[in-house]
Amino acid sequence: MLLPTASNLLNRAFSFSFSFSSPPLLLSPCFYYTRRIQTLKSTPPKALTAPATTTTTTTTNDAAAAPIMAKGGGGADHGEGDRYRDPSANPKVARLRELVSAGDATADGWEKCWDKGLTPWDLGRPTPVVPQLVQSGTLPKGRVLVPGCGLGYDVVAFASPGRFVVGLDISDTAIRKAKEWSSSLPNANFFTFMAEDFFIWQPTELFDLIFDYTFFCAIDPSMRSAWARKIRDILKPDGELITLIYVITDQQEGPPYNTTVADYEEVLSPVGFKALFIEDNEFAVGPRKGREKVGRWKRYKKLSSL
Repeated sequence: MLLPTASNLLNRAFSFSFSFSSPPLLLSPCFYYTRRIQTLKSTPPKALTAPATTTTTTTTNDAAAAPIMAKGGGGADHGEGDRYRDPSANPKVARLRELVSAGDATADGWEKCWDKGLTPWDLGRPTPVVPQLVQSGTLPKGRVLVPGCGLGYDVVAFASPGRFVVGLDISDTAIRKAKEWSSSLPNANFFTFMAEDFFIWQPTELFDLIFDYTFFCAIDPSMRSAWARKIRDILKPDGELITLIYVITDQQEGPPYNTTVADYEEVLSPVGFKALFIEDNEFAVGPRKGREKVGRWKRYKKLSSL
């Protein structure tokens, strides 16, 4: 499978969508961050430019992805029928689950998904909130980690002279493709890609910022405490974690697995993290609006109980 064209890379958006109807949750006031994020609504994100290539991949826009959404459409007001729609109604998600569960190892299953182009989580461009966060001026400088980076759009969007970014993925295919499309970009000296298992990987340096999206919800829930401990171990004591949270409930299987805000709190609080704020992701793509939360967490060493 060849890489997407530059146009497709920047404009294609295909996604899972999950419903969530509760109001924004503010766990701890962080007024500076909140004001900065709110002022970004009128600032459009800058697009990335990728090398022109050809592709045989089928592209899907937001309108075409809408049938995958829970019944009730794209508004924020959803009924009970919306909340319990299983993403496996999407044939690609059902097939993805088959491959992941049938693999000899977790890495084998994800590798097969990339080989077959079964990557419905892939937007084909940076997650919209990432360029907004970069432009806000509130992000820490230094080393950044994006686990489960896929083709690396977010990695490239974070990278700058003041911010070196490591994109990590368990799939060799994903990392190879990420390197191919991004190697000639102007900021290529400020990011790197590595094919590694997040849970056993040992970085040589700690990170100032970790960005988690479509990773927490993809790992088996039994691994979530290990995820939190790993985040703690590779993040600097005053580092920051940013999570984009899918709210998914009443599924029988995954990935993506059932995920709530409380699931993050349950594993992060014991290892010393406190939420600066958690609120609706106002920059979510069309089918995801009203169904995602953005959380910013600080690690406080003295709070850790493990």
